[in-house]
This record gives sequence, C-alpha cells and structure tokens, in this order.
Amino acid sequence: MFYSKIYDKLISKAKNESRIKCDEIYYENHHIYPRHLGGDDNESNLVLLTLKEHCIAHFLLWKIHNSDGDKLAYKMRSGQTEDAQRLRSKLAVHANRNGGNGFWKVNGDNPMKDPNIIAKAIETKKIKYGSAGIYSDEHLDKVRKGIKLGMNSAESRNKASAIIKERNSKLSKSELSKKYGRTAESNGNSGIIKGYYIVYSIDGKKFFFMSQNDIKLKLNVSQKFLINNRNTGIINNKSRNKLMHMWNGWKFDYFSGRFTINDLLEIKSQNDNFEDMWD
Repeated sequence: MFYSKIYDKLISKAKNESRIKCDEIYYENHHIYPRHLGGDDNESNLVLLTLKEHCIAHFLLWKIHNSDGDKLAYKMRSGQTEDAQRLRSKLAVHANRNGGNGFWKVNGDNPMKDPNIIAKAIETKKIKYGSAGIYSDEHLDKVRKGIKLGMNSAESRNKASAIIKERNSKLSKSELSKKYGRTAESNGNSGIIKGYYIVYSIDGKKFFFMSQNDIKLKLNVSQKFLINNRNTGIINNKSRNKLMHMWNGWKFDYFSGRFTINDLLEIKSQNDNFEDMWD
C-alpha cells in the first residue's frame, strides 16, 4: 500500500504538469500499467517521465507487483545517464529513418522510397506551411498549444475515461484485480469500488451512493465528516458548527468491500425504495 501511494502520487504529478517532449527536458514514455502485466499503448495508459522518475516508477512497480519485468527495467535504467539515453534514442531514430524500416505498407513496400510520393508530400507541406520542413516559431507555438489544450481539456479526459470504463465494465472482478493490482481502488476508471453508502434523511427518505467520491460530490460533505459519522446511527451533533448541525437526524450507513459498478447496480436494483433526488 505504501509503494502504491508513492507510485500514484508520482504519476499524478507528471500528468498534472502537462508535459511534452522537447530539447530542454528529456522525457521518456512510461506505461502506467505495464505491458508485461496486460497494459496497452493507449494514451490514457501513457505518461511522460524523466529518466530518474522512470527508474523510480519501475522500482515501485517491482515492489507492488513483484514482477521480474519491472525489476529488470529498474536494474537496466538505474545505471544509465540522461546523455546516454538521449544518444540511444537519437541513434534509434536515425537507424529507423535510414534503414528502410519506418514506413512499410501492408504488402512490404516502402512508400517513402517512391520519388513521386516524396515529391507530393513535399509539395503539400509547401502549400500548407510555406516550406517543406522549416516551420516558423509562431506555427510551432500554435501546434504545441493545440496539443496541450487537446490533452488537458475536460472533454478529452472525459472521453478517454469513458472508453476505459466501458472496456473495464466487460471484465470480471478477478480480471480487474489482475489488471490494476493494488492501485485499483484509487483509480476511478478501474471499475473496482471500496464501498457504498445508504443514507437516511431526517424525513425518512433513503438514498444510494455508489462510492465515497459520489457522496462527497452530491452532498458536499468532507471525507472527515463521513469517517466520523458513518455507521454511528442517527446523527445528534451538538456542535455550534452549522454545517455539522444540519445533518442532525440523518443516518449514514457504509458497506465496505470490493465491488464492481455492476455489483452496485444490482444491489440498488434489488431495493425499490431509493430516492433519486441527486441522480
């Protein structure tokens, strides 16, 4: 759990900084959930890390999952320098571009060796940018800003999250646990939820909340409030704090475990007297 929290914090920090690859800072692509454990190459599973962060990330994953793949990645990177990694990447790109391995068609032909295709590509660039490969600083700044906005817009994040949730909804509980490991309950897209709430209002109405985040958002209560008042019976707080006093007469029942969204929907459907005021 300790290593998982550090790993989640490292990944969140990198994502929140909206990083892009540039010459000033050396970044490497890191698979948040490793490929050798079933992770894919979708953008939602990738984040840019410095060489040091990348090394630490694989060390933490090794400790979390006890996997030889992460242990090997950590051992290999711990002895490398940033300059060596830059040079390795540069040589790899050079070999790919000049070795004829970069732009293969399905039939095995390399279209970038066709002079007609190359001439058409250069002409298209000239028409669009005014040159074949040298872009103005203004144009490059516009492209960079567009990439940043696209990656960090609420629409993009929600779209990516919806795709992951849809895929995860088709997995069983054991498959979800295998895919996310110990980080599942702290990952909102994992489909695994720690517990749910059934709340009774002062006038006897009953409400269902599918997670702690759900109830915090819809009732505007803090995590501290929930921890102090759940499963304690009807609240009778004599504090002078109005925010505390307003919940007197209410009851917050919490049911812990490891549930999928489908589990909770089934639990809710079995009870026909939940109110939908906040749905």
